[in-house]
Amino acid sequence: LNYAHNQNDTQGNPLQIVHRDVSPENIRIAWTGTVKILDFGIAKATHGMDKTRTGVLKGKISYLSPEQCMQDGIDRRSDLFTLAGVIYELLCFERPFQGKSDLNTMQNIVKGTRGHMWDHRPDAPEELVNLLEKALSVDRTERFASADEMRRALIHVANIRALNTDLDQIAGFVGDVVGPEHLTFRDNLEDIRSSIRSMPPVG
Repeated sequence: LNYAHNQNDTQGNPLQIVHRDVSPENIRIAWTGTVKILDFGIAKATHGMDKTRTGVLKGKISYLSPEQCMQDGIDRRSDLFTLAGVIYELLCFERPFQGKSDLNTMQNIVKGTRGHMWDHRPDAPEELVNLLEKALSVDRTERFASADEMRRALIHVANIRALNTDLDQIAGFVGDVVGPEHLTFRDNLEDIRSSIRSMPPVG
């Protein structure tokens, strides 16, 4: 996200890209253990490349920020809010603001109505709970200012709690989850790519 948020146009002007659809479906872990953010199809460059019609919501209801629900101006802190919601869901197996209807969910998001993380995960580290409380603040000025700042805070929590974030370990976990048949497919795909790269140029 930090990489996307800091992209410039060809003149060097900040594009101020906001993904607007950070959700579990759009987050993947590569074979190497690195994390990929997918589907920038509704991303908005606030530099003026996209004009959204009034009354049109972009993104999945459960993963909207308060400012998206209110159709207020959005910036990178909107993505950090929804990312914090994804982390909450991954740890608690429950979406933080989920209501009985889409309207109720949006009302919960705007008001900040949600269960405390310790209600679902009493074993959650205090440092991580405090981090998510900050990132899930309805007032965007109280959130992290950038994805890099939030990343550093997450690394700090991992270091305090001796959590392993080694890419080789994560890659090994991915390999265990997807199974040997997917690893074979990956190797075959690499062989095909190598064959294509070695072909003589056409014409």
